[in-house]
Amino acid sequence: MLGEDAGLRAALEAHARSILEGAGYERIETPTFEATELFARGVGESTDIVGKEMFTFDDGSGRS
Repeated sequence: MLGEDAGLRAALEAHARSILEGAGYERIETPTFEATELFARGVGESTDIVGKEMFTFDDGSGRS
């Protein structure tokens, strides 16, 4: 997000935060990257999710 869009997003997040925190919710942030084996184990290595819908890469130390 850049420029005006970033400001609009921040305003939307602040508004949502004021509503949701009042209802007892707290902010969470999930990882941007997950280990490939997490998904391969959960849905199976030969599924379309792992084979076609995921981008995987080697981090240089043997982890995918």
